[in-house]
Amino acid sequence: MNRKTLGPGEGLELPGPLSTELGTIKVGVRPPDIPLIERMEELISTVKDSGVDIPAGTSVAIRSFEGFVYFGDISRTPIEDSTVLRVIEYDPMRGTFLVGGDGRADRGTEICWYVLRALPDIHVVLVERKRKESDSGGMERLVGKEEHVRSMVNIAAALRERDHAEYDPFTIRGFATLDSLEKYMMKRGNDVQSRSQ
Repeated sequence: MNRKTLGPGEGLELPGPLSTELGTIKVGVRPPDIPLIERMEELISTVKDSGVDIPAGTSVAIRSFEGFVYFGDISRTPIEDSTVLRVIEYDPMRGTFLVGGDGRADRGTEICWYVLRALPDIHVVLVERKRKESDSGGMERLVGKEEHVRSMVNIAAALRERDHAEYDPFTIRGFATLDSLEKYMMKRGNDVQSRSQ
């Protein structure tokens, strides 16, 4: 019999260290946190009822016991199951997430992981998608893994110094609580309405 010996990493379908894609490994974890999902839906409804428009693709991560709960798109209510992940862990070198839930990890998930790992006082991360994307059409620049990891770490470093960080096409903000996030979104809506009058 002629058997081929697999080298390290061969035969795996997950993205390797030089891939630009994020892998997602599904694991069995406890059921979704229904009260947290209901609280997010309530927050989104309150914000929208006050006239605030939430851009599609805007996401929120909330620190939890096992990692964080990630809401991949808060622009619509009710929140769809396919946009909610329980993120347990992440391997930055392979670009692979260990998650529970129906959805898949995306670039916003990765940004939130770095911010929550680096900044223990931040428990809620808002990743707002800008309405007008960069000249690159929103496509990510292909860079080496080290440069990419450095840019993720720089996001967390920026949030240590000021109230937001930029990573095209996103603006990232950190908050201590969900109430702080709601106050920020309501204030932003009021500012927009004041400028339009």
